[in-house]
Amino acid sequence: MNRKVLVLYELSRRFENGVDHILLSSSDAGRLLGISQQSACRYINELERDGLIKKTRSGQKQRIEITENGINLLREIYLDLKNFFEYKYKYKQKLSMEGRIITGIGDGAYYIKEYAEKLKERIGINPFYGTLNVKIDRMPFKIEKYSIGVIEEFREKNRIFGRIRYIPATISGDGWSEDCFIVLPERTHHKDEVEIISEKNLRREFGLKDGDKIRVDILL
Repeated sequence: MNRKVLVLYELSRRFENGVDHILLSSSDAGRLLGISQQSACRYINELERDGLIKKTRSGQKQRIEITENGINLLREIYLDLKNFFEYKYKYKQKLSMEGRIITGIGDGAYYIKEYAEKLKERIGINPFYGTLNVKIDRMPFKIEKYSIGVIEEFREKNRIFGRIRYIPATISGDGWSEDCFIVLPERTHHKDEVEIISEKNLRREFGLKDGDKIRVDILL
């Protein structure tokens, strides 16, 4: 698979909740693709030249739409992967991690309260106002690729709340397990930690304390 197709795929991941376009600045594109701003612009221009996307100027950003040719290419890749996983890997796999519970910086309750309504709309739970923070022994590369959705940046009470992704998971310990969600703030500075939300106060529910070892499973 050539780099241009991978770039198209990365762009397609931003098309969520039925939107037909995304707005990106050159610097946004570079951060999204993990490459320099100049390289990102070059790849996007090549996608347009190949008829896979359509881009127009919208203020300081570019409005990007995936064309019918681009959608057909992504659909072909999707069907190939669907066939691979459904017929060659018929069993469910889990990405398993282990870690220890730690105390966060104390702002989890505030942020979950602000995101609560949006989380309820997306994942169908009323989250407890707080997060269970786990320091992972060995964090998988690009854990965000396992997310099933995103809450876009929004403004509330003259404050901007950043983009977050969410991943369904199960946590377990000695004789117990619980379905939950990992939330991944885009601006997080702790690359070896995950924040877990649930309808329950997980510390109180399972008598958890700092240093306790737990397992976190993501269904692939």
